[in-house]
Amino acid sequence: MRIYIDFDDVLCETALAFTKIAKQMFGIDVPYREVQFFNLKKTFNLTDSQYEELMKAGHFPDNLLNYEDQSNAEDEIDMEELNKLKEQVTYLVGLVETLANPMIYNDIDEKMPEWARKSVQKAVDKGVLSGTGEGWNLKYDDLRVIVWLDRLGLLE
Repeated sequence: MRIYIDFDDVLCETALAFTKIAKQMFGIDVPYREVQFFNLKKTFNLTDSQYEELMKAGHFPDNLLNYEDQSNAEDEIDMEELNKLKEQVTYLVGLVETLANPMIYNDIDEKMPEWARKSVQKAVDKGVLSGTGEGWNLKYDDLRVIVWLDRLGLLE
């Protein structure tokens, strides 16, 4: 079995369909080219009940089956490729989470990268690094700077 999904096409077709449904149901005319948000409640300035009605109408089988076939699809994807893409997405989500919630180093322990421990200890011994009562609150880039200072001989 081969699956092809072009999310740009899916989003475009969905947005176009919902502009027509919103106009038909509520007389709200937001031209397709002016749809700026994934949040259709915001896009069409709907009340909670209008939004619920719009979602129900947009997901009727007849409406879903009326989307145009995307015959311009150039590539197909098999399950092996789909699994590889899933792995890549999982990896990228992990990177984003790491960037959004960076590791904080407050002690020289197994959590701190081994390559930084010696230099951080030198910075502590020299009195260059002193933290609050809760620790040093160092991030990865801080560790890199401390190692650079050590390599420059500034922590000797």
